[in-house]
Amino acid sequence: MLKLYPGAHVPVFDFDVSSPDVLRMGYRSERKLCALAEGFIEGAADLYQEAVTITQEKCLHRGDPKCLFEMRFSVRMA
Repeated sequence: MLKLYPGAHVPVFDFDVSSPDVLRMGYRSERKLCALAEGFIEGAADLYQEAVTITQEKCLHRGDPKCLFEMRFSVRMA
């Protein structure tokens, strides 16, 4: 992977799409900006006019090796 800024610490994401109803996303970063990652999820849902319910099963701030978000999306009713 080529970085725009050599030495930058970039986050690593992994996804589990094995369930048709739930998207699970793992997030690892030295900077531990999991609240920012959650905000990006909420912003993307808002952009696509969907409601999202997010639960965070694991967190870097609690000593887990990565943050683990579970997301459920639905069409937002007007």
